[in-house]
Amino acid sequence: MAMGDSGYFVRERDIEEYIADLDGIAASDHLGEIARIRVHEMPTTTIFKPLLMFDQPNYQAFDELGLTSVRGIFDPHLDLVEHIHLRFEDQLYLFIRQYDDQARSVMVLGTERDQETLDDLLLRLGMT
Repeated sequence: MAMGDSGYFVRERDIEEYIADLDGIAASDHLGEIARIRVHEMPTTTIFKPLLMFDQPNYQAFDELGLTSVRGIFDPHLDLVEHIHLRFEDQLYLFIRQYDDQARSVMVLGTERDQETLDDLLLRLGMT
């Protein structure tokens, strides 16, 4: 399992990200036309649909692109997850890695089922 530099799953930077989100500070990470966003930047009515699940053994893939992913532990099952919200071509995406027996896989959810735009996003992220 990927651990933070402190030896804990949730890293110090994850706590800083959650605080920035609560404080309403917009994310500033960009990769060309791809922008990372924080939860408070999304409409409260946003609905994500499952789009894709693919093998991604590189646990540092988003960090290497300069995009900040965030880890968390979700009750009641104590699920360990790492996620990132992205905006690309007026569509919102949520990439999730759950640290369980499927940890090599990344699930992609999106606000639209637009395969062409999803393919373009994955290509730009180098995840095809």
